[in-house]
Amino acid sequence: MLEITRELIDRHARGAAGGYDVWVRAAGRAIRRNGGAGDAAALLPVFLRDPAAGHALLPVLACHGDPATAAALLGARERNPEVLHAVGYLGHEDATLILWDQALHGDWDAQCAAVLGLVHLRCDGVDVGAELRRHEGRGLFPELLPALAVKTGDPTWAERLLDWGTAWASTDCNGGLLLGLALLGDAGREAFDLALWSPGWETWSGSTGTVRWALRGALVAGLGVAGLRERFDAHVTAATDPHDRANAVLVLTGVLDCWLDDQWTGLRAAAPPPETKERAYRLLFEGDAPLDGLAERLVEEARDSGHTEVEPGLPIGVVLRRVHDLRRRLDDAVRHEAELTA
Repeated sequence: MLEITRELIDRHARGAAGGYDVWVRAAGRAIRRNGGAGDAAALLPVFLRDPAAGHALLPVLACHGDPATAAALLGARERNPEVLHAVGYLGHEDATLILWDQALHGDWDAQCAAVLGLVHLRCDGVDVGAELRRHEGRGLFPELLPALAVKTGDPTWAERLLDWGTAWASTDCNGGLLLGLALLGDAGREAFDLALWSPGWETWSGSTGTVRWALRGALVAGLGVAGLRERFDAHVTAATDPHDRANAVLVLTGVLDCWLDDQWTGLRAAAPPPETKERAYRLLFEGDAPLDGLAERLVEEARDSGHTEVEPGLPIGVVLRRVHDLRRRLDDAVRHEAELTA
């Protein structure tokens, strides 16, 4: 068991470990990355004593737990519905019908957690296709439900999810559509790429939460930093609308900024990028087309064509600010990476 796990247990025992405490969240991330089964076993009783305050512990329990962990967590679902995600992530097939019921009838948190759990299960005995058809074309719906389209075995859902998100869905409710396209694999790859860079999907938006699902979708699609930069360059080269090109900068910076937050993706299919932070910095800000210089040119082109805002109330200059913020964060991450190596 890691020493930081002992400290986390001690803080919980002293009542000094609030669920959203900055140290507790950082400790949870460190244990998730570096811990093992022993850490999960030690933290499970800590979580079960107060599930509502154990948000930072769930990723550890999901990543390093076992079937017994899943069964214990399922019993705590009324005190913290987020356990439904971990239960599915751990492959607890017997919980399928419980998760499905919550995906359809739970509150927003329970719905999202249940769907993310079901992504990892076979979904035997549930008719995902029928439920998707019931909501198809609506602006608002259980947001993450379309992530289960892969369970239907019907590749035509790629075109249908793309159309749904492009023509009908609110940008406040399109995260599951984006993730669903990525989880469809090869059948959804082209549609995911179209949605990711489309200005109408606003996949860079943190206020709607879509950027979190854009990152997860990109990782599911096998896109590391190099892959994202390659797709970005291809899109900017092919796009004819200056606003579209400026939007692409927001997408790239938004997704990579989200990556730097080092949050648990919660998806076994979402492999982390292979690049170090140093490699990411060089891919973005060195070479023949550094992103900051390219962004300045694209923003100037957008302004020259009459585009003064990314969207109503959001000046086009925010594009440059996002690039500069990403460069600063990556610079800090590179220095931290070097210190850890030393």
